[in-house]
Amino acid sequence: MTNADTSRRDFLKTSAYAAGVLGAASQIAANAAPNSTSANAKIRIGFVGPGGRGFGAHVKRLTKLQVEGQPIELVAVCDVYSEHRDRAAAHIKKETGNAPDKYEDYIEMYEKANLDAVCIGTPDHWHAKQTIDALNAGLHVYCEKPMTRTVEEAIAVMKTWQKSGQVMQVGVQSTSLPVWNEVNDLLTSGKLGKVLMYQTEFFRNSAQGQWRAYKLEPQMNPRNINWKKWLGVEEGLAEYEDFDRAKYKQWRRFWPYGSGMFTDLFVHRTTTMLKGTGLRFPGRVLGRLL
Repeated sequence: MTNADTSRRDFLKTSAYAAGVLGAASQIAANAAPNSTSANAKIRIGFVGPGGRGFGAHVKRLTKLQVEGQPIELVAVCDVYSEHRDRAAAHIKKETGNAPDKYEDYIEMYEKANLDAVCIGTPDHWHAKQTIDALNAGLHVYCEKPMTRTVEEAIAVMKTWQKSGQVMQVGVQSTSLPVWNEVNDLLTSGKLGKVLMYQTEFFRNSAQGQWRAYKLEPQMNPRNINWKKWLGVEEGLAEYEDFDRAKYKQWRRFWPYGSGMFTDLFVHRTTTMLKGTGLRFPGRVLGRLL
């Protein structure tokens, strides 16, 4: 099948984008109700938080697929940091020839950009709200892990998703690797015998300190960053505090914005365990300090 013959639905079923960025491709193909009028129209995608991973993994990868002829169109970028907005927009324009619209407020982007789907790559404390708002706006969602910071937020996201009819995927590196399907085949076929326990770990101590390697730069300042919006003060996501460059760039170190090793790193272990074993929600959970 040539690029010209690739329909929107076929693309969603077969492309690396569908597998790695919006996933659950068969559900999207079955349930998608694009804002554009044709089933073969391009999928209009917007980015919320095209900074670190949001730029390297989302913007760059999808730009490459658009250039290769896949029926997608990167039409909007949103970030409270002007440098991130400008960098993402410049990259898309350079590679595709079309400049996406730039927004500081993601709600405005949801309302004005005529999107089909959104990629969310913001700090953890924003994930639940931005996902719920996107689903309520009729958008399909790819959100970087963790899906939320709290159990209550996760339940709210799940309920919103169930009502929305939209497709959502939470992105966790390596979970889509074929090895986990192979592990599941070995387990379910009985080739490994009766498996009674699955044990995993995550260890990343360093002399420098976890997440302190993220470089602090002079241009990270209140002139270029809408700090109040980043905090989410008006949305009730965090209390106001004076601008702190370290908290902006190394937010994973601070409880109001991240949840430490478990949501940032250990989630990689648990999701691959779930994929490999086929397990879902646990019957009970025990927490213990060692």
